[in-house]
Amino acid sequence: MHIGGAERNMLQIAGGLSDRYRFTLIGPMSPEFEGEARRLAPNADRIIFDRPGKFDFGSVRRLRSIMKSCSVDVLHTHDARGRLLGHLAVLTLRTRSLHTYHMSPLFYGHAGFKYRVYEIMEAIYNRSLSDGALFVSNNVKNMYATRGLIDESSTWVITNGFDAGDLALHESSNSIVLRTQIGAKSNDVIAIFVGRMTDQKGLDVLLQALSLGVPERLQCVLVGDGPDRPFLEQMAESLPVKDRVHFLGFRSKPEVLSLLEQSDFFLLPSRYECFPYSILEALSHGLPVVATDVGGNSEMVRHEVNGLLIPSENAPALASALDRIITDEAERREFASVSKASISPFTVEVMLEETAACYSELLA
Repeated sequence: MHIGGAERNMLQIAGGLSDRYRFTLIGPMSPEFEGEARRLAPNADRIIFDRPGKFDFGSVRRLRSIMKSCSVDVLHTHDARGRLLGHLAVLTLRTRSLHTYHMSPLFYGHAGFKYRVYEIMEAIYNRSLSDGALFVSNNVKNMYATRGLIDESSTWVITNGFDAGDLALHESSNSIVLRTQIGAKSNDVIAIFVGRMTDQKGLDVLLQALSLGVPERLQCVLVGDGPDRPFLEQMAESLPVKDRVHFLGFRSKPEVLSLLEQSDFFLLPSRYECFPYSILEALSHGLPVVATDVGGNSEMVRHEVNGLLIPSENAPALASALDRIITDEAERREFASVSKASISPFTVEVMLEETAACYSELLA
């Protein structure tokens, strides 16, 4: 496991509810994940379980054995494969099964027959095999409900929660540092993206947008790594926009917080999302957000209030939004003035209380 939104949510729950429940974390664990587990959920047991193949039914038997030996009351899965195999493993046990949708297999670009198969599998699990479905976004839950893929009597919506304690990790840094590192001029505007460099995040659309006449004083800082980085670097050079795009690679959490503080606005041009923590972090630093109107983004970003929402995979629309937020400094400051207050409904404390209530209802 790396530390993405699902892993962060899992560790927040295991640490934040450790006074009410005993948690066991099961799955593949990178050194990074184990370090965060020790920091955020020190009382949780950990069982390393290598990532199984999609149809590795031998893993179902092994998971069933673990569930029995640990006397598990609730199996709470956080990724699709964990649900696929784990919820089968507890079918004949007294263990209740719950799945959180941090992402949906329906978002992955499948079409035709294959897409229909995924829809059928989602309906079977949510309506027959699992005891509960938990969505981090109202928009995604409503999509499932409209298509008849859930039993709404056993469905919850609990959004991700920002932990203000994370701000204590911030390494104070003079604002000149980032500008010096990327060679930005004093009147340049800095946009920051934080996340995995994959097709999901739409960074290729961003590079296309930059080539459509966006003012050259925009400097884009891309924080993160991933399989698409070599392609994106090559694309930036060929367009060419490489002088305005800065690939900083993976950075530690304190470094990310410092970089957010030194930026002018946050950028997330994703093709699909559920409820990204990265937007919550950006808003907590008082940044306006330019994001695509997908998943739960519009539940955090209110168009023309604390940022701008645009359609996904639309380079001209993105270019227009970038031009607007760069050139209208007064509006950008107005968006920034309400950004911090807009995360008040999305705190880790609220998320934990609602999750505990969900567990209690499942076990009643």
